[in-house]
Amino acid sequence: YYNIYLNAFLPADQIDPVNRGLFIERTYYDASCIEDCQPLTTISMGQQVRVELNIVAEEDILYAVIEDPLPSGAEAIDPNLNSNQDGRFAPEQTYQRGYWGWWYFNRVEFRDELVRFTANYLPKGSYQYTYYMQATIPGTYQVMPTFGFAEYYPEVNGRSPGLIFTITEE
Repeated sequence: YYNIYLNAFLPADQIDPVNRGLFIERTYYDASCIEDCQPLTTISMGQQVRVELNIVAEEDILYAVIEDPLPSGAEAIDPNLNSNQDGRFAPEQTYQRGYWGWWYFNRVEFRDELVRFTANYLPKGSYQYTYYMQATIPGTYQVMPTFGFAEYYPEVNGRSPGLIFTITEE
């Protein structure tokens, strides 16, 4: 018996989106922008970024998982900690809790390298989830695609395109 494994290391911006029953789109916005916001790929160090994930499930999905990798020079802001830009606790600061359909994602994990959303049951439909991240270390980073899948049916999956994200010093 033989097993063959292939690992391909492609630049993130060359990775195309895939839709196999789950469509995912990730967009970065300046967190201070309220209306008519333009997507961005560059932001200054110390600023916050609003990350919007648009998810479309073509069928009902049991045990859905969405994993959104973070740029290496940024970290996700956990709204349960109520922390401000300096990392100090600020109980008076509140963040809006996602948008349409956030209540289906019953577990959200803010890890060092990614944010992971899980839903025991995700009905067919369109959802938008929003969270914030802090740009902390200047540089140009390859951001791997957001990937979603059904835990026990891996043939149901999808990913967003990868991108290059730059954090400047000014």
